[in-house]
Amino acid sequence: MGSSVSCRILQNGPQLWQFKKSSGHAFAASILHDGVVYGMFQNGMACLNPGDGSLRWKYPGAGSVLLIGNHLVSLSGRGVLRIGPVARDNWKPTLEARIGSGQWRNNPTYWNGNLIAKSDSGEMISVRIAR
Repeated sequence: MGSSVSCRILQNGPQLWQFKKSSGHAFAASILHDGVVYGMFQNGMACLNPGDGSLRWKYPGAGSVLLIGNHLVSLSGRGVLRIGPVARDNWKPTLEARIGSGQWRNNPTYWNGNLIAKSDSGEMISVRIAR
């Protein structure tokens, strides 16, 4: 069953637009940064126009996304970490590495230069991603 991402006026206002998701995380948070929305939509990371919900670009690989400084950090459900500079028009990771095996559906967190993630089996990992 699909889900969607919607834009609404606060306090029960009308829906402005809706972007249908065919699959992917229904509860992964989206990020509004520099006039665009980044998030996990339709089994990939995507960038949407916040005014009308239109798709600007999509990068394959479901998971979670964080904004750290001027970089988007994506961790796939299969444990693949991707990092690349924020891009409004076409995102390409500059680093890609597998950090573990199994399923990684928990949202990672960032603290003091380290990305901390937990797999579905309970494996925890800390990856130094900043100096």
